[in-house]
Amino acid sequence: MAISGNLADFSLPEIFQFLDRGSKTGLLKIRGLFENETFRYSYIWLDHGRVVAMSDRLDRKGLSNMIERRGWFKNLSSPQDFASSSLDMPLGLHLKSLGVLQTEQLKMLFRASLKIQTRVGRDLRKMR
Repeated sequence: MAISGNLADFSLPEIFQFLDRGSKTGLLKIRGLFENETFRYSYIWLDHGRVVAMSDRLDRKGLSNMIERRGWFKNLSSPQDFASSSLDMPLGLHLKSLGVLQTEQLKMLFRASLKIQTRVGRDLRKMR
């Protein structure tokens, strides 16, 4: 089931509350329009109402770069492990299900991605 709407009608906290109460699983795509008339997307993956991953891109390069910098791709048996996950499942959870990543590694990546997204958001607000 797809839901679409405008954040002018519902606040982001209201949307998260709805997703949490309904134990929704899926991908939340948020499109922002900036002063220069360009769109920027943010993607948030949810599992039973809980945020499990977030990114500003769907090509998975952000997460794969973080994993590669830490040298964790050594556990990857083949490039197919990386490619076989659908966009409905966050790459980190897919790699965990294959035994490539451990829970603590996922938590570390999630915290790092939150810091990056927060910093990017702060920088964008300063540019306005």
